[in-house]
Amino acid sequence: MVRKLVLPLLAAALACDGSSPTSSLDDSSCGPWPSQASSPYVLPYPSGEAYTVIQGNCTPGTHAAGTRDGHAYDFSMPIGTTVIAARGGVVGELEERFADGNGVVSESNYVLVQHDDGTAAVYFHLTRNGVLGNLGQSVRQGDPIGLSGQTGRAGISPHLHFGVLGRSGLTIPVTFRNTEPHPDGLQRGLTYLAF
Repeated sequence: MVRKLVLPLLAAALACDGSSPTSSLDDSSCGPWPSQASSPYVLPYPSGEAYTVIQGNCTPGTHAAGTRDGHAYDFSMPIGTTVIAARGGVVGELEERFADGNGVVSESNYVLVQHDDGTAAVYFHLTRNGVLGNLGQSVRQGDPIGLSGQTGRAGISPHLHFGVLGRSGLTIPVTFRNTEPHPDGLQRGLTYLAF
């Protein structure tokens, strides 16, 4: 059962295909992105680790421009990889009962962290029993909050789907202050080391 605090999340609508898009769409066409130097976010994995973006912002398919997940990222990540809070907040929703590889859109494990400015970060496709926190728990930036997986419609590649929902319920552009410069957001096909 999905456990929620306050902010409703349309978990059933999330569907990633886990593959790189074949279109030549320029990922930089859907900005602008906020300043990286003053970003309140860090990459959603521990310092010293590096993962490849397999689907970026405004890419064809499930991250298309103008959709709820238009400014989300998919990081290729083995099942069981530690996922950290990209920003501090309160665990507002979580789900962790589904098995990896199930392929069912509405059966994705996830955790949602509410921020004090009304936004919320979502971390999808976690493994079964892969939430490392409790509903209503305060988390600091960098705290382990989950273990990556391949639940829901994650396609054939285990990955972490990460996005920040604005007040409208749509993902918003974000940058990460602990990696190489990316003024137009993280780019698909590139690997980003967390400093």
